[in-house]
Amino acid sequence: MHKFIFVLLALPALLFGQDSLNVRRVAQLNYGSETAAVTVAGDLAFVCNTGSGLHVMDVSNPSLPVEIGFCRVPRELFDVVLSGNYAVVAGDFSTVHGNEVIVGSAIYVIDISNPLVPMIVGWRVIDSYAYRITVIGNVVYCAGEFGIYAIDISVPSSPVVAYYSVDDGIIDYQTALVADSGYVYFFGDLSGFRVMDFSTPSEPVEIARLAFDYTFNQLSKSGNLIYVSTNIVIDVSDPLNPELLLVPDFCMNPVEDFVVIDGIAYCAEWNGTLRIMDVSNLLDPEQIGSVQVADEMQRLFVANGQVYSAHRDNGIHIVDVSNLATPEETGQFDFHGYLRGLTFYGNYVLAGNDLSGLRIIDVTNPASPVDFGSRDTPGRAFGAAVFDHFVYVADDSSGILILDVSDPTDPVPVDTIDTHGNATKIFATEDNYAFVANGSAGLLILDASIPGIPSYVSEYPTDASMQDVVVRDTLAFLVDLIGLKILNTSNPTAPELIGEFETGGQAYAVQVEGNIAYVADAQDGLRIIDVSNLSSPVELGSIDTPGSAVGLLVSDNHAFIGDQSCGLRVIDISNPVMPIEVGYYDTPGSTWGIVKRDNYIFLADSAYFSIYDVSAALSTPEHQNEIATEFSLHPIYPNPFNNTANIAFDLPREVTGRLVVYDVLGRMTITLFDGKLAAGSHSMQFYGNGLSSGTYFVRLETPTSSATQKAILLK
Repeated sequence: MHKFIFVLLALPALLFGQDSLNVRRVAQLNYGSETAAVTVAGDLAFVCNTGSGLHVMDVSNPSLPVEIGFCRVPRELFDVVLSGNYAVVAGDFSTVHGNEVIVGSAIYVIDISNPLVPMIVGWRVIDSYAYRITVIGNVVYCAGEFGIYAIDISVPSSPVVAYYSVDDGIIDYQTALVADSGYVYFFGDLSGFRVMDFSTPSEPVEIARLAFDYTFNQLSKSGNLIYVSTNIVIDVSDPLNPELLLVPDFCMNPVEDFVVIDGIAYCAEWNGTLRIMDVSNLLDPEQIGSVQVADEMQRLFVANGQVYSAHRDNGIHIVDVSNLATPEETGQFDFHGYLRGLTFYGNYVLAGNDLSGLRIIDVTNPASPVDFGSRDTPGRAFGAAVFDHFVYVADDSSGILILDVSDPTDPVPVDTIDTHGNATKIFATEDNYAFVANGSAGLLILDASIPGIPSYVSEYPTDASMQDVVVRDTLAFLVDLIGLKILNTSNPTAPELIGEFETGGQAYAVQVEGNIAYVADAQDGLRIIDVSNLSSPVELGSIDTPGSAVGLLVSDNHAFIGDQSCGLRVIDISNPVMPIEVGYYDTPGSTWGIVKRDNYIFLADSAYFSIYDVSAALSTPEHQNEIATEFSLHPIYPNPFNNTANIAFDLPREVTGRLVVYDVLGRMTITLFDGKLAAGSHSMQFYGNGLSSGTYFVRLETPTSSATQKAILLK
């Protein structure tokens, strides 16, 4: 018996929770995602990217595709189809309900009537994966594990999901579906080729099937023929009696996808070749033309004399097939690239992207950043510095690229400088010198008093690869993976070493405020160094971080740390001897560059450009020098916690003590602190890295007192 089940699950939220404390994400752009599918209507291509969302491309000039709109969908996406003024995308979905993890797919309905501002207007969850979707009118179809879903989007804000179960034969949910004239064609995993009549969507009827011992994940319909593979064709001129046709293989190599239109087959071969075959005579297919495109070509769409191919790690490629015998690739757009360094230029953030060059992002409204595109650079763009209306881009082994940004939306190349090293950071001084962190070549100093025509001044070799530099008056503070070096640059032509401090970790970034230098020291977290005596720097304090501290910004008595895989950490440094973490956000990428304006932090988070509101962290009351009248260990916060918990305690006098974590069996798992503690209020962090979910006990022990608090770790 067939049964028809209405699915009432709805997606609870579009912004999925991250592990965070006192930090709120405001906005995010994604520059590194796998291109899953593409469809085209007129001069617009709609590109489905896993991990980012739906990108709208203007392809009126196929040789120069331009992204004009973007709708963030924060899940892994698989497919996209169009229905009138709406794009429908299929993606994965997971959530936790009680102790149960619910996984499946979600169908998102996106209004594209204004392609510049596509918006999600409706969505529904289904309890299976939807890798391929197809559409007839206002009904979208996809395969579930045991049947077919029909999603009616007549009311886009409230899609209605119905499920048609199949009596026998599990369906491969990765199978392709073809819908035409009220019929849906698909493969069951073991039950063969199936034909269902959906002319009345609420009462579908299976009308035919052909037995197969295996399934297929590619289908293409042209006229009355459905091409199942490159050597199997099914004639559905009578849908009640489909006829199997075995034909010669019309492709030379295994294919990832193919499309057949009017007797012409466009084949995406596994080796990156687009092969064009004449299959009008099924018994004698002939090659017309071919062109090498790029590897990992997984989906094709043919329109307007062009083939649009979606590549896993190479964005979209456009091939002109107006002359079938001589296809030619005319355009390409790559969505990938990792962001490294950020710099402000007015209301724009200039972001170094190691693949697409310098990206220009308007952040006038932090809640809605607008990417105006990029200026490609010869190398891998890391950081940048601004001199008047010129931007110096640190372009790794390609040196420095100088751009005129009088019009920020259209930067113009002016000159390039070979630094004979690996330029990654540039610091611009008020007297128009550029101090360049030049990798293994050390420090390079340029005179930028004529910004468009800089001149060489001097250089200073370092013991290891130089990573960062800041300048205060006539002093340059630089880090080189080994530690901190202080140079006297009162004579820029002859910088002189006057002090240094070996951190013991890997020093990646440095900031200086007053007489204190702050160093992001990778696995050793934040190091705080007193440089009032330039020749003999002394460490004042430090705080470990759960990841690897590589990015750093100091402002308003707080240090903001790019902690790579552990995201953004906010540290209260009002008492440099005892820094306290007061906020964090476990970002989706690997955090490097940081800039700040007002209460907003802007992050280069590998594939993501993200904006965070840190006002709550900045308003956290200080606890460092409060007078404690009694011994106390406060409740753990947050509790339960996902990765990081804060532990606060009070000591009425100086003691030798330790802070230890035990599991439920009484076994010691972590020693958070063991040593001398001053009188007052203290705060430390408990990181759950390497621990399994469960209940733990945090115990504060001194010679005269002890106290315990329970902490629940949930991952």
